[in-house]
Amino acid sequence: MPLLPRLSSIWRNLFRKTQAEQELKEEVDTYLEMLIEMKIEQGLQPEEARRQALIEMGGVEQVTERVREARMGHYLETLLQDVRYGVRMLLKNPGFTAVALLSLALGIGANTALFSVVDDVLLKSLPVKKPEQLVVLSTITPLGEGPSFSYPMFERLRATDQIFSGIFATHTRSARMEAPGAESGNQMEQVYIKLVSGDYFQVLGGNAVVGRMLTTVDDKMPGAHPVVVLSYRFWQRRFEGDVSVIGKGITLNGQPFTIIGVAGPEFFGDNLDERSTPAIWAPLMMQPTLDRGRSYLHDKNSGFLLVMARLRPGVSEEQAQVALTTLLEQIKSGADARDVLSGAEILKIELSPGRQGFRFGARDSQPPYIMMVVTGFVLLIICANLANLLLARAAGRVSEVAIRLTMGAGRFRLIRQFLTESFLLASAGAVLGLLFNPVLPVRGAQSSINVLLNTRILGFAIAVSLLTALLFGLGPALIATRLDLNTALKRTASPRPHLLLSWPLVAAQIALSLLLLTGAGLFVQTLRNLRTRDIGFAAENVIQASIDPQSSGYKQAQLPDLYRRLLERLNSVPGIRSVSMSVSGFRLGDERICCFEFEGYIYRPDEDRFLHTQHVTPGYFQTLGLPLLFGRDFTPGDISSERSKVAIINETMARKYFGTTNPVGKRFVWNESLQGEIVGVVKDAIHGNGGLRDQARPLIYIPIQGGNVLVARATGPEAPLAATIRREIQAVDKNLDINGARTIPQIRDGALSQERELAYQSTIFSLLALLLACIGLYGVMSYDVARRTHEIGIRMALGAQKRNVVGLVMRQTMLLVVIGVIIGLGVALATIRLIAGLLYGLTPNDPLTIALAGLALMTAAALAGYLPARRAARVDPMVALRHE
Repeated sequence: MPLLPRLSSIWRNLFRKTQAEQELKEEVDTYLEMLIEMKIEQGLQPEEARRQALIEMGGVEQVTERVREARMGHYLETLLQDVRYGVRMLLKNPGFTAVALLSLALGIGANTALFSVVDDVLLKSLPVKKPEQLVVLSTITPLGEGPSFSYPMFERLRATDQIFSGIFATHTRSARMEAPGAESGNQMEQVYIKLVSGDYFQVLGGNAVVGRMLTTVDDKMPGAHPVVVLSYRFWQRRFEGDVSVIGKGITLNGQPFTIIGVAGPEFFGDNLDERSTPAIWAPLMMQPTLDRGRSYLHDKNSGFLLVMARLRPGVSEEQAQVALTTLLEQIKSGADARDVLSGAEILKIELSPGRQGFRFGARDSQPPYIMMVVTGFVLLIICANLANLLLARAAGRVSEVAIRLTMGAGRFRLIRQFLTESFLLASAGAVLGLLFNPVLPVRGAQSSINVLLNTRILGFAIAVSLLTALLFGLGPALIATRLDLNTALKRTASPRPHLLLSWPLVAAQIALSLLLLTGAGLFVQTLRNLRTRDIGFAAENVIQASIDPQSSGYKQAQLPDLYRRLLERLNSVPGIRSVSMSVSGFRLGDERICCFEFEGYIYRPDEDRFLHTQHVTPGYFQTLGLPLLFGRDFTPGDISSERSKVAIINETMARKYFGTTNPVGKRFVWNESLQGEIVGVVKDAIHGNGGLRDQARPLIYIPIQGGNVLVARATGPEAPLAATIRREIQAVDKNLDINGARTIPQIRDGALSQERELAYQSTIFSLLALLLACIGLYGVMSYDVARRTHEIGIRMALGAQKRNVVGLVMRQTMLLVVIGVIIGLGVALATIRLIAGLLYGLTPNDPLTIALAGLALMTAAALAGYLPARRAARVDPMVALRHE
């Protein structure tokens, strides 16, 4: 039948039912009359003719029903009947419905919330043309993998046209901007800008909403084209969308630039999230101008660039990787290798998918997946609980099912009815879960990632709802409809439910709970180990603040006087014991410098000659509380010499380069020209930009007159002094930019945000799983006690004591718990090693953590089982003997 007549028939059968039924009745009556007339013509009496016609026809109602079943829209009609009946049944049991909806809302909502994070981490792509063609380049050296390239190396990569259709480099930094704002006069603020090579917008496919974008012409010569493009969001905020800003000037770090365009509202550059988009894009060739003459463009040892490329059409990532390996070998063997390659040997240039922009660190993407698994297990436990509730509920509907089966309803029809109720519950639970996503305990993930409801997330929620409904609804539906009709119709009480399904469900809940408790315990222990780890110096009472004098207009010759005034003023503040400065500080990174040669040490041919360095003022070690093991500290006289330097090294470096020999007094050569002497050795400290999990690495300290980081040690509680330090710095110069005046413990806690969120979320969900498992155990044992009331009464009438009854129920309870614990231990030992990379200071099979998790589970389960056991022991034997 063509589509249009089908739709017309469905419409008539569903929405003009009275007319359709009348037409059907008339057709059946007419057909019956025709049969009767045929029988009369054959010689039968009218009564006999009618009887024979009905027999041949099969009954008026039967024929009518068969026609109803055959006509268009009947399945949809019966489905609507099931839905209406299911809604009435759920409203008839508000307690069960409320518990089920809240459980499902929590389980489905948490899974959907975590999937939204995974969607952002794994599935979301840059809003640019053909993002699947983008690749990110990174280097592999003997020290590991890194994303940074020098500009000479980038130029060599850009020169090849066989692999990529386009390639660009970026460098993100902050700058002090002064520009006309919405109000009269100039407004000054600190902004993030992205220096980009000329092909940046062409490769990504970004277009301007006003003006034009940067091109290769703007990136030909250093300092030649001081032009910028604004991001759409920054243009709207700072300039209120004023199109007249095109052609107007702004200053960045005191240098004039001209606005030439505004990027489109959907262009975020190489960032997935609009909130991470820089305010300004500028040509990479303007780097020396922004840094007041200091250029990194010709420094082969300055790896300050991130590089992304677009593959040529038809070139696969594997083919590009082979070609890139060949290119690297050509560069190494070329005549200009010394001008391009740094002191760190590049073993390989590796390609990775760039459809999500520059994202490094696989460990950062693990927590959302782990929490997805955790919430998935919680949802399974919820499904098991609901299945047990439905089994108990089905016991009260035995008579209904038996009567419907007796009247001719098919088993499939009843199963469909039960599943319809399950789907209604799951759908309502999914809607509630989506509505209450913000209050679910997934705060850490959602705070840093833009979680929006899109088609993928909505599709996931629907899929989870359908799967959940099948998981908790199918088993009880199959069991509830498998009845012996004779037995079911004769019994006045509900028959025994199928505990053969309930008990395994409870054991599975216990096993999953133990797995989640073990994982949560490991994450909590990891957080504790990292918080209490010895970082090598006395972190208490230390405050750190960052300043940027150059972006505030200071020239190089003015800096020594500024540093002197800052140190003098802060050292005179009551409550501050000492103050010093460094180029970088705790969790702010350290510089890698090439190339050092040390007296008595011979480098291997393939050994990396870069060293991590910290530039610090005299008194830095005393302020930080970093013990000096050998030699002396820096003095002001160590700063004055230009060609002869002194240095202090840490323990790890002393062991690597000098073994057991005292390194104090040993000579070194730096960058083939600067000579120096090691004057001291300090204790190892973890204060670079590596994570708190990192081990100490060779580090050399070099004296300077001042730096961008102030470190102060307080005589008492340090937190109140943070505001004082900010005020005193601005008293020296109110225009100085001050960032992050925080205590070292605060900075350390900030570095543990991922571990803290993992510990928090896993603990919340594991405790929820434990509660759900105990509720499930309590429900099953309560029903079993109620079912065995008559048996318990007989036992007590024959002399059983209360403790015997309690022991009877508790033995059965603990047997179930022990089975679940054994299964859970096996699963935990087999799977928990998958999170080994996220742990610190303990192994995945840590016996103490597993033992504590098992003890907590068995204690809670024993309490859940004791309550029904105590109630069973209080049964009056006379009442129990009369119990059916």
